[in-house]
Amino acid sequence: MQVYRRSYAQSIATQDNNYVLQLADQIWDWQNQLMGLDNSAPQHRDHAYNRVLMVQDADNTPYGAYAYFYGTAFGPSTLAGAFTPVMASGGWGMWHELGHLHQQYIWTWSTLGEVTVNIYALHVERKLGITPSNLKVYNRYGPAFDFINNTSATKDFNTMTGTYDDHFTRLVLFQQLYLAFGDQFFIEVNKRGRLEPRNTAMTDKDKMSWFMKTASQVTGRNLTTFFRKWGFRVDESVYATIAGYNYPNPTIEPSTLSEDNTSATLVNGGIYKITSLINNSSVIDVNSSTPNNGTAVTLWTSNIGNNQKWLARKNLDGTFVLKSMADTTKVLDVPNSATSLGTEVKVWSYGATNNQKWKVESKGNNVFSLAPAHAPSLRLDVNNGVATNGTSLIIWSTTGNNNQNFRFDKLN
Repeated sequence: MQVYRRSYAQSIATQDNNYVLQLADQIWDWQNQLMGLDNSAPQHRDHAYNRVLMVQDADNTPYGAYAYFYGTAFGPSTLAGAFTPVMASGGWGMWHELGHLHQQYIWTWSTLGEVTVNIYALHVERKLGITPSNLKVYNRYGPAFDFINNTSATKDFNTMTGTYDDHFTRLVLFQQLYLAFGDQFFIEVNKRGRLEPRNTAMTDKDKMSWFMKTASQVTGRNLTTFFRKWGFRVDESVYATIAGYNYPNPTIEPSTLSEDNTSATLVNGGIYKITSLINNSSVIDVNSSTPNNGTAVTLWTSNIGNNQKWLARKNLDGTFVLKSMADTTKVLDVPNSATSLGTEVKVWSYGATNNQKWKVESKGNNVFSLAPAHAPSLRLDVNNGVATNGTSLIIWSTTGNNNQNFRFDKLN
């Protein structure tokens, strides 16, 4: 619900207010999705009255905007981003204030009040297709990597000083977890947070400890190096507990990641043209602009149609699902989880099964080979190494040849 004074209503009377209200609802829904409000259990049900109050504040308010229980208020400097179509491109203040309503007590320690709120703003930014992110706009990766690479034994995430002491620099830590593990990381952390009883006696170190252990549990990875790089100074027993889980280290250390560091992995949410290195021109193509289950996947001359664009979505285990932009409910699939050499790859409705998950192995310079998660010794392969239109994509034993190497060119 949006509430503003008559004079302001008159000033925006000619805009498409239905669009503005629908977009505000969509942004709220996107943030709720990141909260894991998916109706999978009573604790994860969306609210019956799933909307938020947005009001115009007084003209002389000392605040640009602020949030309170199920409500937000916006002063003169933030009105356009909250109540006009500017919300779709310049609404960071509005996305930020709605994000405050999603922060969980159990992992919001004292230095994060204006930090983790922006996890939800960055999520909206991605959903709206806005690039570069505000982290890049404000050049926060540089100070973040300076801090990460600082080898001082006394550095402390919570007492950063100088150029490090910045909400957006701390935000890079959470963006790196997104880059490493995708949206599902925050969905799972938020779900676990809702299951915990509220304990108002928790200290900052209690909250940090809970987050560190939960992050390792939901990813199934030992994140010790990551948290030490970020100066998480907690009792050593916390690190011992994480080591005791006996999880493997991440395939790629998350503290090395940024939006520009994409050569070693795919970008979660990136849209790609996938080119075969056989001839460096033919691309992976779904043989229909309106694919059905079982539609063939072949090589074809590049034409930049949606049936030649692939959306990469990262799973918590580090694998990727490749969704056809011709129909994002259809994904690259090895039919029936087959392991027979020569099985033709198709597209199929997404079912979160291992035959739809792909392990990506970097060859450098944005070139990758793809192994199906259900048969990781095999590789996606251009049949017989022939680059003519209509050549099937199959699975085959690993050879390392160019018929199993593909260049991923990011389009967004």
